[in-house]
Amino acid sequence: MQMICPSCNASNLEGAQFCTGCGATLPTYSAPEVSQPVPEAPPVPPTYAAPPAPTYQAPPNYAAPPSYNQAYTPYPVAPAAGGGSGSKDWAAIASLVLGIVSIPCCCLSVMYFWIGIFISLAAGILGVVFGVMGMKSNKKGMAIAGLVCGIFGLIFSLSAFIFQYLIYDLLWSLGYYYY
Repeated sequence: MQMICPSCNASNLEGAQFCTGCGATLPTYSAPEVSQPVPEAPPVPPTYAAPPAPTYQAPPNYAAPPSYNQAYTPYPVAPAAGGGSGSKDWAAIASLVLGIVSIPCCCLSVMYFWIGIFISLAAGILGVVFGVMGMKSNKKGMAIAGLVCGIFGLIFSLSAFIFQYLIYDLLWSLGYYYY
């Protein structure tokens, strides 16, 4: 807010002691005194009534829990199909081993063409057959893994056979002979 000089009517900044236009002394205005409000008494918190006392009801009469001091009796395991327990477990294990063997034997076909292919084909076929037989055993997971590995071994060995046969045939036709 600006102050107006009473002698020349020039506007001056608030709080200036002299007029900027004529140099006259400016009157100082004192702010009117404001009476301090009387503080009110703090509010009294409301009082609450005590909650009602809980009522207790006796539980109904249930049967007594069973005694846990009885001897442990495990559930019986059903025997595998086709005989006693684990009668086809050997097929599942053989399937897994032959299925795993069939895959790296494809790598032998690079150095020893016919040996690697035939070992891989034989192991893959036997892995698939034993995998199907082992599906009826307790070791079904091994049988499935052997079946999958045997199928991959067959696919790899057949594709290696076809690929290498085509490469050798192409090279033979170009005049490169391998004995």
